[in-house]
Amino acid sequence: MKIKNVVVFSALALLASTAMAGGIPEPVAAAPIATAATVSGDFTPSVYLKANLGYSDNGMKAGDGALVDTSGATNSVSKNGSFAGRIAAGYQPLKYLAFELGYFRSFSKPKVKEINTAGTQVGAYDITVQAVDLVGKILAPLADTGLSLYALAGPGYLMQKESGSSILTDPSNSKKINLVYGFGLMYNIDNNWSLDAGYMQYCSGKEQFSDSKWQSNVRFYSVGVSYKFNLQ
Repeated sequence: MKIKNVVVFSALALLASTAMAGGIPEPVAAAPIATAATVSGDFTPSVYLKANLGYSDNGMKAGDGALVDTSGATNSVSKNGSFAGRIAAGYQPLKYLAFELGYFRSFSKPKVKEINTAGTQVGAYDITVQAVDLVGKILAPLADTGLSLYALAGPGYLMQKESGSSILTDPSNSKKINLVYGFGLMYNIDNNWSLDAGYMQYCSGKEQFSDSKWQSNVRFYSVGVSYKFNLQ
């Protein structure tokens, strides 16, 4: 019993002396562990690669203003749309701004037939469309959803090749710098991968067969995936 009393009195004396020295110190809180959620608001400049696949409406119209020869032959679009794709490399220096260098190509070929007044086909040719574009991209993140709206615009170099036989126009290559613009919705899966659905248009201004210098007015509807490389 004496030993037990000595221990109790010793403990009470220690508590009393600690209180007189300024009180019992409070436990020190552990430093919070950094997680993705705590740094999600930070921005890091990056470069990225992306690939999109979809449907290309080449905007071809036969009818008003169509090329007609002395025999009455006129163009008739037998296949307008095509399967198409675009690949791009991008640089995003700011949270709301990026730049892309892209390459577009139609894989299946739109087809044009030439029909005379008797309903007989007198000519036909296929069209292959390619384009290189350099666009600026404005991004608008939607709160903490991982979603971002975007709009893009810039110059595009549209290259069109016609192959086949024609009595109305000589199938040839057509190359022209045009305006490119578009918009879409992007979803960030994680810090590197993202998905997007978008619309782009390569504006030729010559979508009707009104003269021999006509060019496809491409409207590209697509879905895609991109991978980002952070620079810091």
